[in-house]
Amino acid sequence: MAVEVPRQLPGRERDLSPQTIASYRDAVRLLLTWFRDVQGTPPEKLRLADLDRERVLAFLDWLQAERGNSAATRNQRLAVIKSFARYTAVERPEFLAQATQITAVRQKKTPAGDMGHLSGDEVRALLAEPDPATRRGLRDTVLLSVLYDTAARVQEICDLNTADVRLARPMTVTQTRCSTGPDTPG
Repeated sequence: MAVEVPRQLPGRERDLSPQTIASYRDAVRLLLTWFRDVQGTPPEKLRLADLDRERVLAFLDWLQAERGNSAATRNQRLAVIKSFARYTAVERPEFLAQATQITAVRQKKTPAGDMGHLSGDEVRALLAEPDPATRRGLRDTVLLSVLYDTAARVQEICDLNTADVRLARPMTVTQTRCSTGPDTPG
């Protein structure tokens, strides 16, 4: 885009990984390609005013319809555009209203990933791995067993106190679920 290139790029300020920076680069290349091929605007003629909500939505539709991208890929490309819009709003305040419209574009819902599970043999192999004759092995065995037996979240295990664990027979762990979410009745 025909704007002054900042001396300090947003990726360096935010300490992004090389993979994230490459992903951002690829998204911008696709956007520039779309402007050139679909809108008839070559990159050297592109202005910030050309990047508006309607064109962002058209670009996102093009990604899915013409390139066959998934909703997740579309959302990643949108995240890059929103990041650029937020950066532009700070560096070029005269584009604040335009940037606000772009950042208001919603992501598409994506199907939830398959929550795989371990087979009985895999669980037995996992639980047999730590050596319960050592303190560390006993700790690992207890943690793995509690995670498996209670279906606790890792954070719930981290939140346990020593008072929640009874080491005398029968050994017990008192677990309190206090979070409510889409899968937890509230």
